[in-house]
Amino acid sequence: MIKQDLEELRQKARTITIEEQKRIISKFSDNELLIHIQELYNRMEPNYLSEIDHLDKFIFLEKTDKAITISISILVYKGDVRAKSIQDVSIIETKFNELRRYSDKYILILIGYTSNEGKKRLSELKNHTVEIRDFDWLTEKFLEFSPEIFYDPKKISFLQNKIADLEYGHWLSKKGFNLSDTFTDPIVSTIEIQDIVAYHNEFINKKKLPFQTLKSFLDSNKKILIVGEPGCGKSSALAKLAIDSYQSCIKQISQNKDQIIFIPILLKASEFIKVLNKGDLYTYIPENVSEKIQIKSILIDGIDEVAIQERDSIIHRAVEIANELNISLILTTRTDQISNQSIQLLKRYDLLPFEFNQSLKLIQKILQGNTDFSKIKNIIIDSIHKLEKNLPLSPISIILLVELIENEKEIPASMVELYQKYLELVLGNIDSKKGLQVLFDYHIKEKFLSSLAFEEFFKKNRIDIPENDFYDFTENYKSKFESIGDINQFLDELKRSQILIIGHNVMFRHRTFLEYFVGLFINKNRDSDEFGRINDYLIRLYYSSQWSEVVLYYIGLNQEVKKEFLEKLFKYAEDNLELGLDKLMSGRLLQAGWQSESSIKEYGIENAIQYSDKFRNYIFNIISTKNTSQFSNLFFDIIILAFCEDSFSSTFLHRENNRVLDKILSNNINFSYIQAIGLFAANKRFLNYQDANKITYNILEKIENDKNLTVDDKTRYLISLDLIEREDKEIRRFIRKKIKKKLGKSFFQNPIRHLSKERKEIFMLEENTFIQSLKVSNFTCFKNLEVSFSPGMNFIIGENSSGKTHFLKILYSSISAINQTKNFAIQIKNELGEQMIAKELMEVFRPDSLNRLSSSEQTDIIIEIIKTDGLNNESLDFHYSFSKEDDKSAKIKLLDESNSFPSAIFIPVKEVLSFTTYFIDYYENHESDFDKTFYNLMKALSRAPIKKDSEKYKVIEPLLDSLKEIIGGNIIRKEHKFYLITNDGMERETSLIAEGYRKIAMLYYLILTDNLKKGDILFWDEPDSSLNPKLIVSLTKALISLVEMGIQVFVTSHNLFFMHEIDLHVKKLGEKFPTKFFSFVRKQSEVIVEEGRQLSELKTILSLDEALAQSDREEEILINKENSNDY
Repeated sequence: MIKQDLEELRQKARTITIEEQKRIISKFSDNELLIHIQELYNRMEPNYLSEIDHLDKFIFLEKTDKAITISISILVYKGDVRAKSIQDVSIIETKFNELRRYSDKYILILIGYTSNEGKKRLSELKNHTVEIRDFDWLTEKFLEFSPEIFYDPKKISFLQNKIADLEYGHWLSKKGFNLSDTFTDPIVSTIEIQDIVAYHNEFINKKKLPFQTLKSFLDSNKKILIVGEPGCGKSSALAKLAIDSYQSCIKQISQNKDQIIFIPILLKASEFIKVLNKGDLYTYIPENVSEKIQIKSILIDGIDEVAIQERDSIIHRAVEIANELNISLILTTRTDQISNQSIQLLKRYDLLPFEFNQSLKLIQKILQGNTDFSKIKNIIIDSIHKLEKNLPLSPISIILLVELIENEKEIPASMVELYQKYLELVLGNIDSKKGLQVLFDYHIKEKFLSSLAFEEFFKKNRIDIPENDFYDFTENYKSKFESIGDINQFLDELKRSQILIIGHNVMFRHRTFLEYFVGLFINKNRDSDEFGRINDYLIRLYYSSQWSEVVLYYIGLNQEVKKEFLEKLFKYAEDNLELGLDKLMSGRLLQAGWQSESSIKEYGIENAIQYSDKFRNYIFNIISTKNTSQFSNLFFDIIILAFCEDSFSSTFLHRENNRVLDKILSNNINFSYIQAIGLFAANKRFLNYQDANKITYNILEKIENDKNLTVDDKTRYLISLDLIEREDKEIRRFIRKKIKKKLGKSFFQNPIRHLSKERKEIFMLEENTFIQSLKVSNFTCFKNLEVSFSPGMNFIIGENSSGKTHFLKILYSSISAINQTKNFAIQIKNELGEQMIAKELMEVFRPDSLNRLSSSEQTDIIIEIIKTDGLNNESLDFHYSFSKEDDKSAKIKLLDESNSFPSAIFIPVKEVLSFTTYFIDYYENHESDFDKTFYNLMKALSRAPIKKDSEKYKVIEPLLDSLKEIIGGNIIRKEHKFYLITNDGMERETSLIAEGYRKIAMLYYLILTDNLKKGDILFWDEPDSSLNPKLIVSLTKALISLVEMGIQVFVTSHNLFFMHEIDLHVKKLGEKFPTKFFSFVRKQSEVIVEEGRQLSELKTILSLDEALAQSDREEEILINKENSNDY
């Protein structure tokens, strides 16, 4: 337990009377007491290992000291022991005598009243020397070491463990610091246009506030995104928020132990991948305290650390769960690592670099207790002043700088050089240069770490790796490079360097170290055939998003960037405006290559700054068309200004920035205000007062004289200049006079109205996905099948054993397997993905082995998915195969954008709403005759319903109301069963209502729980079974509504009435109800498929044939009867 928290609890516990303290302890069961006393001894005697023997009711302690093992046995006895209590003493003596394990020492803890005579008799037990600890002793020790016992020890223990994990799991823990010991509150900034109304003189602010002010958001339902550069302290800041919240909860418990407490749940994004619903989230709270703890906030760290295709789904799912629970959500990511679509869901806060005073506070906290404190502090302060314009003042850079100067008194020139020198320090190269003996050469360790980073992390797209993979790599590496020597000593030295964290999973201590070593490997091996043309390789890497920072370290190691590389960078995918931000931010590469020729830097700046216009317009058009809120043009201008500062603001670039800015200002034909103001914003801090004023007045003059600018445009640019000149009051007054002259004083009373966006209406495109076609060869009864589908209704008929259900299951299991791999930060096209596809086929079809599904030597399945925005279609192909030889794995031949595949629901013939949700646990832990479609469906039905006040609910409400009318009420899930709440308020188990109604009710609940929404696919095997014609009419209307929602539907049926009902609506609705009918006809050993837009286009309708044949038989019977009556 943290010392400060322990003392606070201790002080409060002392206010409880001794009698009450004893009463609290006495109320615990025997097993609970053993656990609490074991924890007490763990704190009192941390050198001992402890265990509980629940059979003998003893606690055993053991330690080894100088090859001597010392053991202690502790018996806890609950009850009074008085002078005449011979029976009680005998019971205790028997327990000691029957003890199966010998100990060096025996302790008896008595919980109850014990007389002096009783103590004397107990201490003289036959064959044992027993030390007696009475109730007063135990109470005092609990008060000293475990005061939480007097409140709610389970809750407090849970919270303390959370705190301890966060306090110790940070960079400076190796120096003995808790996170709270050195944490320095960073500053965040956000653009607060809505606050303008409150101010008459400040009409827009890039609002700055301490990070800790975000604490208040934990108790709200706000959704925010914290963005920052690598090493700026995002993870530590989020951990500190959680720590403070947990500590606050402990204080609440000490005041009222029975109250429910509300806590944040902090997870890595890689952990949140497994969280699919609120139930999964609550698994992070132990069962023994779950009734007394509720979640008030979700904190997700490191969105950028998962695969790019996973990020949007994680964010959207997190927002969904937070909305469902009506709680807050805070996420962190590196700058520019999530899509514009996801940004719209969140309020953005930027974590700013440290200011000088913050840096000084952190330095003082790190150096506390250092005998050379003043001397080292002065060197570091001088270094910061010299490096401030080249080295971002972030926690990671300050920590590394302090450690480097503590040891070497040497100042690096740039961030990459700081990493180089720091790694030389911790890996022993500096000692080696001094002539000191180093067990393993620095270059051996450097080469090992760079190979590990590249081979096991980068190539396999992982942020951490399993322990076994690490040791396999190590053994393999040693077999290639014997110079590594004693592998155990080698690994011990790596552990001491603190570059790697080696546990059940192995990771680099900071992600920037991983990226540095990947960049180092590529740099050292750039002539290898693996990289081909190195510039082309680096360009692809730069645009890969997840590993783009590697290119920064590669260039930083060379300290130079080539013009050929920049030319390729700007020509890459020139029409893809989404990459415009990456091109605008390429100034960071110029900063890393700080020793490049000036002409090359100038070329890079000149080309990069052009994308300030292009990308600004691109994000404006995207966000404006998809977001109903009135974003102003100014909002997007300010975003671009921030990007320009990040990209170009460096002492290594300021001369070249000036020359490019001069060119822009002198270009009167194609003058760009965004480019000029953006570059000015980046270079302002390097300009003297006169030069800065000269540029400001030059831009002001252009704005004043430009007759092509609207009043709103002129105001936008004036406000942008006002932001840049925020420290120069005289210039700001001048700018504001111009704004008042253009817009009048009313601007300052209602600036939002003046800044409302003035844009043309842009057509809102409808995005959707659906299955376009399927090709199957040699799969069960299908020899060669090729069909294309309707994006709406697909109605499949055919006789028994014609393959209808198999047909649905081929499509469903293939898509279901792809969707499962979205939970992994890996590409599916590998051995694991291929095994998952085979596993899904096996569990859905349930053959004895995979090859039983193959009807020939080779089975091929090709599915084409269409992803459309209503205007353009993109084809996504999935092709896999397996043969008679494959029993556990399929082979993926082609797979496009697996993350874009639609979600799917399969409803089997048998309804499942009458099942209890215990079925899920049963299926997961026992052999079952049910195929996996039942399990998947029950998992879907176990999700929580959509909140009634949400926008989603408003969309589906009309359909839900119509379904409620059919089933006569509302479906709810209570504990593990489903119930129908009838319109008159009666509650009935769904097992007691007719099966036909249960089917409709199941559809209702799938829609209510967001399992069927736009872009999803529904496969329903014989939905009409157990339905009367009246219900079939209602079912048809519901299915039509699903199609109208943008859901692709596949159904099978034998029912002629159902077919005709669908066909009637096709004729009535036309193109509004896109439909295809399919007839499966078995001919000898294969199935032939007929298809048509209407039912009449099918040649074979077995149900119709049999109905007509039945009519003929009836007519024949009637004719024969009439003829017999004539005689």
